[in-house]
Amino acid sequence: MNCNSLRIRLLTTWALFIVLSLNLAGVALVLLFERAVTNRTEIELTADLRQLARGMVVDQDGALQSKRPPTDPQFDIIFGGRYWQVLDNGSAVLKSASLDTQLLPLPKAFKAADEPQRVSIQGPQGQSLFGIARRFTFAAAEGQAARQLLIATAVDDAEIKEDVAKFSNDMFWSMVVLAALLLLGAFAHITVGLKPLQHLHASVSDVRDGRARRVEGNFPDEVMPLVTETNELLAAKEIDLANARKRAGDLAHGLKTPLAIMSVKSRQIRKSGEVSAADDIDRQIDTMNRHVERELARARARGTSRAGLPRVDASALLRELVSAIQALPRNTPIEWSVHLPERLEVSADSDDFLNMSGNLLENAHKWAQSKISVMAEKTASGVAIEISDDGPGIPLEQTGRVLMRGVRADTSVSGSGLGLAIVSDFIESYKGELLLSPSPLGGLAARVTLPDFASEAQPQRSLAPASDAASLIPVLN
Repeated sequence: MNCNSLRIRLLTTWALFIVLSLNLAGVALVLLFERAVTNRTEIELTADLRQLARGMVVDQDGALQSKRPPTDPQFDIIFGGRYWQVLDNGSAVLKSASLDTQLLPLPKAFKAADEPQRVSIQGPQGQSLFGIARRFTFAAAEGQAARQLLIATAVDDAEIKEDVAKFSNDMFWSMVVLAALLLLGAFAHITVGLKPLQHLHASVSDVRDGRARRVEGNFPDEVMPLVTETNELLAAKEIDLANARKRAGDLAHGLKTPLAIMSVKSRQIRKSGEVSAADDIDRQIDTMNRHVERELARARARGTSRAGLPRVDASALLRELVSAIQALPRNTPIEWSVHLPERLEVSADSDDFLNMSGNLLENAHKWAQSKISVMAEKTASGVAIEISDDGPGIPLEQTGRVLMRGVRADTSVSGSGLGLAIVSDFIESYKGELLLSPSPLGGLAARVTLPDFASEAQPQRSLAPASDAASLIPVLN
């Protein structure tokens, strides 16, 4: 997957959203937990404060005493983390054992209110304390003035922070696990959501490789407009291709009549004694005829559009061609060695395949002395066909030249010089390859390789050498 992948874009968006959301949720949860712990601590300290207030008594000497001090063990341990203190008219008269010799430095400007108030004070060891303080008016005995008491309870702020830190750590790992689960869910969601696009890709590949003529399948409503437009585009392209082939054929056929008339005029000119002028006209007519024949052949070719190409049996078509060419008249008999699989499928138009193979077989039949070999096999990428003869062959330096239109290796033999050029055009339109080389029989070997886009090609047995007579089917003309 690359950076332009829709899957990566969606996963990245999901990841950013999940990380941002979980971070915000984590911060909010920590703040809520800290607030809950603080409120819980405030409730506990307020309860201790009220217990102290209810237990205040005056002894016989007029001194204050606490009959019900808080029972938390931390109040009895020196610097144990929890403290309480009672001030009488600004002077400390009672305090917890945890303060030892120290006092809680309560704020001097304390509000004279009847409700508990939060205070932040410094502890006996310089630590920060979270405390609750409240003023009480203590009614003294008869004849004595009322006393103003300030009672405070406090706890080390580190306890609250420690609880919050533990919660934050537990929550962090919980968030990590949750983020992983959400990312897995996002991946599953994206995979399911993009599944129709994979089906669309497979359907378009079927059209491209010739397994189907239209994009077919059950797609979601959001994808159906694309499917409809694609099918309409394929239909329009097919119509345009058919029209183009028809126009090319009409043009080529339309030129044949003027060329025939020009040929008649040339013969008349030749009869009148103007041989040189007639020769010039005949050469131009021959050139134009070659152009017309080639364009007719190219107009019939469908290889330039792989969409909708049928699956044809190359072995069956080659056998038909061999049988037809065996019936052609010839002075000397030909020994045919045909080595073909039982069935060999390839995506191609049958007319195109017959044109390609027929030209090669006719060329071999024309030049062969006494032997022709026809072989075919399945390759890793498609189909390979090899047609060999024992004729004079073509020099290596001329193999590229004979593929040009109108060029013949031997001008003493009749023909337009278009056979191999037309084969080359057909094979090029199918994205195939034509290789001309010396034949093991002594003449020319033409090897055609056609890609088979519609199947996962599995290599079969290799082409048998021409000398392996046991694997060939000899046919005498």
